[in-house]
Amino acid sequence: MDPLNKNIVQKIKNLPQTPGVYIFRNEKRKVIYVGKAIKLKTRVGSYFQNKNHDIKTQKLIEKIADLEYLNCASEIEALVVESELIKRYKPRYNIIWKDDKNYSYIKITGEAYPRVFVVRDTSDAESQYIGPFVDAVALKNSLKHIRKIFPFCTCYKPKDQVCLYYHLKLCLGHGEEAKKKEYGKNIKALSRFFSGDTAKIIADLKKEMKLSAQNQDFEAAARARDRLLNLENLKYVPIESQNHDQMHDQALIDLQIMTGLDKMPKRIECFDISHISGHLPVGSMVVFTNGLPDKNSYRRFKIKGVKQIDDFAMLNEAVGRRLKNLDRKKDKSFELNPDLIIIDGGKGQLSTIMKSYQSQYPSICFLSIAKKNEELYLSRNNRIEKLPLIENSQTMFLLQRIRDEAHRFAITYHRHLRKNEITTSALDLIPGVGPKTKRALLKKFGTIEGIKSADLSEIAILVGLKKGERIKENL
Repeated sequence: MDPLNKNIVQKIKNLPQTPGVYIFRNEKRKVIYVGKAIKLKTRVGSYFQNKNHDIKTQKLIEKIADLEYLNCASEIEALVVESELIKRYKPRYNIIWKDDKNYSYIKITGEAYPRVFVVRDTSDAESQYIGPFVDAVALKNSLKHIRKIFPFCTCYKPKDQVCLYYHLKLCLGHGEEAKKKEYGKNIKALSRFFSGDTAKIIADLKKEMKLSAQNQDFEAAARARDRLLNLENLKYVPIESQNHDQMHDQALIDLQIMTGLDKMPKRIECFDISHISGHLPVGSMVVFTNGLPDKNSYRRFKIKGVKQIDDFAMLNEAVGRRLKNLDRKKDKSFELNPDLIIIDGGKGQLSTIMKSYQSQYPSICFLSIAKKNEELYLSRNNRIEKLPLIENSQTMFLLQRIRDEAHRFAITYHRHLRKNEITTSALDLIPGVGPKTKRALLKKFGTIEGIKSADLSEIAILVGLKKGERIKENL
């Protein structure tokens, strides 16, 4: 590297491996390029480490005299911040590399029930446009996630008809006059989100939740609460972008280095258990291939050999039943050997698994991830080591996603068994409590005893105040 860039070298060393936006300036301190990154240090460093750049990139590098960066809470936030900075600074190398026709924009039509699209043409004067956005794939995937929080319309159907997205609760329906005000709020929130004004959305939702609770409209309060939680969860949602394959590969390579594996862990299996006080215990096995879920290979187990409340023994049984079927040709999910097995738990769970199976299966690496502090433990050479994990890294996101998927799959199976078992209960005897209400209560509180001990306000958020009072009186 040119000695003149020693300042940049030091800055790159200090960059975090987190999502963010980087800014290159020339000798006159003018912004010449803005980009987003999943891992700031890796992305910015690649400009100066790779010698095989095309002519356009090489010309940019020659002009870089300084760099700055902004940390972002998520990949989605980085996408929005990148767009705002490009619009503000109009950097020379962003403009000459991508003319306006190649940028993507969110188009909000000027209709009574505005529709929302991703477009490149901004010639419709009646519509509102948000952008520009460099990464069209990431933008479309971000819209998919925000649509689950603030549903919007995309179809051309007549006003008296609804589309599939309406049934999926991703659209309020463009012909219902009663929902026009709510739909308008959704569009305003979407516009604010992609313009970077998330703080205003959060403030409005908190105000809405508080007023609804004061007016005893607990259903509206619950909707506002759920939207707030989903907005917070967007920080942890990895979005697919134009370089998503490279992202997965980078996370797997980092995982290989971290665990000391001889090769990249292309097949990862993760195990979890679910039960209520030892009742109907089940185990789950999820499989990720090349960093993506392979749902055809998922398997679930009814725990048969553990009669008492013993999470360690239950987990041990699930893993053991899988390992005993290695190379089993009759079941495709067991046919391939795992490169890495992840246990949903801490050091204790991993120790139990290691004592049972490490000597029998020395080629398999065992790893556990504890929920409390997201601590990682690795079983290697008959020892358990605590591993460092960089917060907000792609490796962490991948491990959390695998662990959470195993947890979801186990809980789903356990709920299915519970549903089949519960043919009647005390709830069935309460007037006005139907199957839908019963399912909602059991999903939230787990058991009849859980419902009995819950506060009226908690029950009212789910079913309303009057029905909540009736339930508390009859249980």
